[in-house]
Amino acid sequence: VVLVSFPGAQKKARLAQGLQFSDSLRASLQADMVAWWTFDETSGAVAKDNYFNQLHGTVYGGATFIKGIINNALSFDGNDYMIVANNASLYPTNEMTLSAWVKTSSSAQQGIMQKGSNCMVHPDKFLYYSGTHLILRSFSPDPLYYIPSTAIVLHDGSWHHIAVTAIDGATPRFYMDGKNISNSSAIYHKTNSTGHDLSVGVLKWNCNDTLSDFFNG
Repeated sequence: VVLVSFPGAQKKARLAQGLQFSDSLRASLQADMVAWWTFDETSGAVAKDNYFNQLHGTVYGGATFIKGIINNALSFDGNDYMIVANNASLYPTNEMTLSAWVKTSSSAQQGIMQKGSNCMVHPDKFLYYSGTHLILRSFSPDPLYYIPSTAIVLHDGSWHHIAVTAIDGATPRFYMDGKNISNSSAIYHKTNSTGHDLSVGVLKWNCNDTLSDFFNG
């Protein structure tokens, strides 16, 4: 038996697993895909949707395009974000999958993706990193409407692929680098966030759509 160890081997294996999982996920869901922002632009304030719906995003606050895990990425400095205008194709359905490649060194609570606002009269759906868990927002009257993953460390300054699949009336499944990190037995229920834009890299925590919890990475 020969055991060989070299610096970065574990990181390379993890990235390879994440890449394989993300490619497989995209291929299996392609027929039902709603939007796909690759952030492969090199400049400007528009992030193009690379799928048929053409749900292009507008970048605010000076976020920049940099080298990413695959081609380019959009870099947020904790004070910028992207908005995709409200569109019927973004309205809630009985099933949804959200996925992204992320890289951050900040342990602060950070918004990843949101459709709606955190308001009882405007229920929404969103995914964020709490500093210790990925959190998916379910319908507000549910007993546990902030549904957590297992405890994770996302803020290690490395690239990670994250994903969550949710079916109305079922327990959601969280994934990080291809590994199932689901924890809660709470049931997800879809929300009626038909009147709001979709945001990336920020959260809206009240009925006035106040921006907070900017992503830094």
